[in-house]
Amino acid sequence: LGLPSTIAVITLSYLIILVTALSIASAATNMHVKGGGTYYMVSRSLGIEIGSAIGVPLFIAQALCISFCCMGFAESIHPFFPSTPLSHLGVATLLGVMTLVYYSTSIAVKSQLAIFVVILAALASLFLGKPTPEMLDNLPIQTTLPFWIGFSLFFPATTGIEAGISLSGDLRSPKKSLPIGTILILLTGFVVYLSMAIFVANLLPRQTLITDPLIVQHISLFQPVLIAGIWAATLSSVLGGLLSAPRTLQALAVDGVFPSIFAQEWGKNKEPRMATLFSFSIALIGILYGSIDKIAPLLTMFYLIAYATLNLATGLEELLGNPSWRPTFRVHWSIPITGVVLCLSAMLMINAGVTFAALFFVLTLYLFMKRRNFSKRWEDIWQGFLVFLSRFAIYRLADRQLSARSWRPNFLVLSDSPMQVTPLVHMISAMSQGKGFLTLASIFSPQLIDYDRAERWKKMISSYLKENRIEALVEFCMDESLSSGAKKLLMNYGIGPLSPNTIVL
Repeated sequence: LGLPSTIAVITLSYLIILVTALSIASAATNMHVKGGGTYYMVSRSLGIEIGSAIGVPLFIAQALCISFCCMGFAESIHPFFPSTPLSHLGVATLLGVMTLVYYSTSIAVKSQLAIFVVILAALASLFLGKPTPEMLDNLPIQTTLPFWIGFSLFFPATTGIEAGISLSGDLRSPKKSLPIGTILILLTGFVVYLSMAIFVANLLPRQTLITDPLIVQHISLFQPVLIAGIWAATLSSVLGGLLSAPRTLQALAVDGVFPSIFAQEWGKNKEPRMATLFSFSIALIGILYGSIDKIAPLLTMFYLIAYATLNLATGLEELLGNPSWRPTFRVHWSIPITGVVLCLSAMLMINAGVTFAALFFVLTLYLFMKRRNFSKRWEDIWQGFLVFLSRFAIYRLADRQLSARSWRPNFLVLSDSPMQVTPLVHMISAMSQGKGFLTLASIFSPQLIDYDRAERWKKMISSYLKENRIEALVEFCMDESLSSGAKKLLMNYGIGPLSPNTIVL
């Protein structure tokens, strides 16, 4: 790629992650974030159907990321076992880390501190190293890597924030820990990658960097320490994947997207062992049938889709300004929307065909989940979106003189048989041709029915209208007499310019 292009790849990758991190910080400080991380936040904003359509590919990406990191570790130890196939080394790595995670999540999390110390020592060894004279031979450059291929190969290395986000259910204070931890991880990773790129580019000729994939090891001051750092970094990512993927799967199972067996927990730490075993199976398939170069672009696509959706959810929440959206960490709506554009643009530039295939896969999942008719236990953003559009439209209509060309009938049908949809209603529905407005209204004495019964009747009539594909509103009016109730309806029913203009008896 060359240094300028490499810096551009790193900067663009972390720009996308930065915008997403700001969206995560905003969403995390607005709600009580439970297990599932990105999936949980998207599903509680955009609804379970869109959340699951994103959660499934996100889980697959997290599971394949385990394969990706296992294969990276296998390549680093392959020189010590040259006769052993890479896939076998990758499987052995997966089995070792899986054993640790399966029996104790707490030990796996605590081991990250030791891994962090090893990585710091390895970085110090790298920046204190010097090349040998033969490494400085300036040979002619034989190969170059296209920018967007380089981006697709590098981007999965920046998605480490997923590990922390997916552990949201295990954090003592997600509202405080998620924003701070995510942004600190992001800044640390950006500085490390950028420093390494500039350091090796200024130290070594480009051809040496192309031909020697382990060049950082060979120039290190203490090679064993550098090797230990590579192992620590890859094993840390495997650990993070085996902690995050099962929790995303568990959250999907809790919401009924996957079988409930994956929602089960074991032990005092409530570890999702069945979800962990399934994640292990997906990772094992990735190791046996893939390679780093094949897995990385696929990972990039899935992560970009998930991040685009998370940014879209945050951007819409901020733009609509629902009263329920009160994050303590606010970002302007244009920032997450920019993140959506960046994610989709990067996907198209990497591979337009795969982008449309990935979007088709997500759309198919969404339609499938929509047909399952989930019984939601929370309100999503779409109702707020409709209210936002209605508010905008009503105020714009109120400012304009209604022209004859745009006139539409607004029928108010006064019915004395509220529990029946009479032929009169069918006739008026046919007259409006689905282009006007129709309200079915009835007047009751307070002595006849109470408020609760009236609400039950309204729901029954609305259900019947929906079954018969009649678009209509239902309105009940409580009054002592029919005439005064009708007068009250005629004078007060409607909002702004959207009031009845045709009365039907």
